Amino acid sequence: MKILYFAAAVAVVIGCAPSARAITGEEMCRAMHWPMPLPSTVGYSLNHLANDSILICLNNVVATAPDGHDATNDAENVAYAWKVTSMSPPAGTMVTRDQKISLTVVQDPNAPE
Repeated sequence: MKILYFAAAVAVVIGCAPSARAITGEEMCRAMHWPMPLPSTVGYSLNHLANDSILICLNNVVATAPDGHDATNDAENVAYAWKVTSMSPPAGTMVTRDQKISLTVVQDPNAPE
């Protein structure tokens, strides 16, 4: 009889358990304690921005190519890599998600991600 009550109690608990929900990237970014220290990007490709848990959360990144266009909005970005040659503010600076981050980039298909 005790086993029957235990089985019934387990079934009730399992049936009432909340369903799991995945956390979105935006929720992860909002949950972080901003401002955060800006990671280094110099020497890396622009793809590095998508591979870093802080850089991916930034909303105001501009990567200026030698001809003056913003390489983050470059339709041909998949055809070749852009390597970051400078960053302002510098790495280690405490930044908010919406603070402007200015990168200078050059074409370099061998830039590490």
